Amino acid sequence: MKLFRNLTLALISFILVCSVQANGKNSTDESFRKKLVGVWLIEHTSPHFSVNGEVNLLANGSFNTWADFVFKGKGVKPIRYKGVWEVKNGILIETITETNIPGEVGKVTEDEILRVDDREFEFKHSSGSVIIRKRKVTSNT
Repeated sequence: MKLFRNLTLALISFILVCSVQANGKNSTDESFRKKLVGVWLIEHTSPHFSVNGEVNLLANGSFNTWADFVFKGKGVKPIRYKGVWEVKNGILIETITETNIPGEVGKVTEDEILRVDDREFEFKHSSGSVIIRKRKVTSNT
């Protein structure tokens, strides 16, 4: 009888812990969703090219991205993406629905969100690179 009671208590404790962890993750995802809405700058420079652009994550779950790749001595390659985004279990999932790049429609990226605040968004890209994006500041003047 005592063994049954201990097993029952252990099972109830396990269920409560799992429930709290699941609710905590959902709460974190919702917090990430709210904080991610806005325009994030794409800025990268390497010896062979640079990239400048913006990712606009909208509250309705859609996104649009533009970026210009400037290749040293070889001109500019504009990139345009539109799609949908969501956050699940701390992962930013973006699905491309429109683009000017052949073969990219339907592509899905999954990036681990490391932190988001009012100024910066840090994530681990699916390639393994850690990337920090700055929020675009707009003035209301």
